[in-house]
Amino acid sequence: MMESPSTSMGPIARAIAYGIDRHPTWHFRLGVVLGDGCGRLSLSRSEILEQFSECWEGLDDPRGGNAVVHDFYELLPIALCTVLCGGQGAVDRALFAKAKEPFLRSFLKLENGPPSHDSFSRLFRSLDPEQFRASFQRFMAKFSKGCQGVVAIDGKVLRRSFDRASGKSALNMVSAWGCEQRLVLAQIATDTKSNEIPAVPKLLEMLALKGTIVTADALHCQRDTAAQIVEQGGEYALALKANQSAIYDDVKLFFEDPECAAVAGPALVETSRDRIETRTATVWTDVGWLEKNHRWPALAAIGRVVRVRETGEKTSSETAYHRLSQVLRRTGSTPSSAAPGRLKTACTGGSMWR
Repeated sequence: MMESPSTSMGPIARAIAYGIDRHPTWHFRLGVVLGDGCGRLSLSRSEILEQFSECWEGLDDPRGGNAVVHDFYELLPIALCTVLCGGQGAVDRALFAKAKEPFLRSFLKLENGPPSHDSFSRLFRSLDPEQFRASFQRFMAKFSKGCQGVVAIDGKVLRRSFDRASGKSALNMVSAWGCEQRLVLAQIATDTKSNEIPAVPKLLEMLALKGTIVTADALHCQRDTAAQIVEQGGEYALALKANQSAIYDDVKLFFEDPECAAVAGPALVETSRDRIETRTATVWTDVGWLEKNHRWPALAAIGRVVRVRETGEKTSSETAYHRLSQVLRRTGSTPSSAAPGRLKTACTGGSMWR
């Protein structure tokens, strides 16, 4: 007997199961993964299935005999769509398949109707984990080729991954978040926080960076990382903090100099419940002196973002400095007025990680 949607699914997935499919992100996410990479389901049924199946070559179908009722390469995209829309287990997948049968038939045959929760359960209990991991990484690598916009690199500790009984430390994950796609494009697990630095180059190798701006916090702002981003056709907007004191001090002194000619752009104001955050960005592109002193790969500009947060009666401020490989300039602008709006977009595009 299937669980009630109210107990088995989150609010977004429940809305989808009941046919309320107007959530602002779910059509876009499905279009990104199963469509043309830009949020549109514009490919034909055969093209969608062919591209999807190619990514999962090497993943064996573990079912046999009477268990093979539904096509292997039809169960996988249904499960993927369910996860994107907030579902989790086999019951959620079956509920999604039944509620969205007309949509799924636009690119799947479903010759035996929507799969039951038993069909999903039998399949995913038997899949080889290593084969699935390798295939899924290949799928995300192919998907990332069409990605544009900001890609945020950051490391996080997985909640509740510490095992006291066996003495295992918490699991650290280094992830690449596609801000426009609103999806994790790639992930690599590391044993400790200190191992994140050598993991970033491997993570970047899994991505197609042409046409993207890569952001990262100060821990990952290494010269080799910056050079690799540029070599792969991307641009960077890398945080600058006191752990690299020489270049940090120079940039900070430049922007704090009363005679500094850099002019801040229009403020960006965002509200979230009881919090108001105002960001003001300044970009300066005449950085020949900085490049000469510090030899930073492909350095084209430096930027400053001032954040002022108001929560109730409390007000706090934070100033962040960044290195940029791309000259963000408006037509006819001077070096002091190089487009700060794009800096705010790049440097706050990874807000999911904050």
